[in-house]
Amino acid sequence: MKRLFMFAALSTALVISAAEPEEITFLYGSTPQREKYAGKNFKEIKDEIALGEKAFLAFSFPDAPVGTIYRLVCNLKAEKDGIMLFTLSKDGEENAGFRHVTVQGGDYSPCTLYFERNLSEIRRFQFELKGGAVFVKDIKLEKLSTDDLKGNLYPEPPMAPSNWRILWGAKYEPVLFVDEPDSPFDGKILKTRLLPMQQGNGFITTVSLPFVSNRKFKLEIWVRGGSDGTAKCMFRAGKQSIVKTIPLRTEWKKIVLEDTTPSGPLGARDEFFLMFFAAHDGKPDFAIADLKFQYE
Repeated sequence: MKRLFMFAALSTALVISAAEPEEITFLYGSTPQREKYAGKNFKEIKDEIALGEKAFLAFSFPDAPVGTIYRLVCNLKAEKDGIMLFTLSKDGEENAGFRHVTVQGGDYSPCTLYFERNLSEIRRFQFELKGGAVFVKDIKLEKLSTDDLKGNLYPEPPMAPSNWRILWGAKYEPVLFVDEPDSPFDGKILKTRLLPMQQGNGFITTVSLPFVSNRKFKLEIWVRGGSDGTAKCMFRAGKQSIVKTIPLRTEWKKIVLEDTTPSGPLGARDEFFLMFFAAHDGKPDFAIADLKFQYE
């Protein structure tokens, strides 16, 4: 039996991978290019496909045992900055889960989305674009093996906007992705000011990571504060969470956090991701230069 996923237009981006790609079958879509692909099988779609607002693409792919982890990779660009909403659906239920990705308009950028074959019979995956157009290419779906889960699983480059979700509410702080001469790594860094969770949405989260129940993991992160202090890092798996304290210094510092994931499986609406926020009543300036996550 094949299962189904759908792309619909919202703002977005993606990543390159070494796992063996699954064969996907193009079913239908609202793009003018649908006639070119209808009914054909692909290991990867390299062509640029233009999607206007509310447009979509739909593919089917082979079913797999419960617990199988997939990685959807592609490259996307949008006409303007925004939030990409990746909607997971199943038979009889339109919204069985979500993935949110921040995207900046302009050049193509990589986007990676992890999801798990769980008990909820997920059937469809959809991108939506809130105004403007989005362009997608290099679409590839990968089924991850045990060996694929041993290396760094955080999408590259780690400080690309598409690898972060900025949660905005009544209170928020700007999040910037900028070049920094004194960064220990090439490329951009993330800069913001964190707020305590009870004071509004002054926190940031990563994109969803693949979840493996009761497995030891390690997070390596390079951080810097505007002054000496602390911040919090939460590992959130559905309704369960692990909270760690991160020391902040005015110079770049490598932090290593290790623990074991909670028991699973996660539900179709649940995700596994990292969240950074202020400790107590502080409002620290906060910068990240690099992030790696892996299972042991």
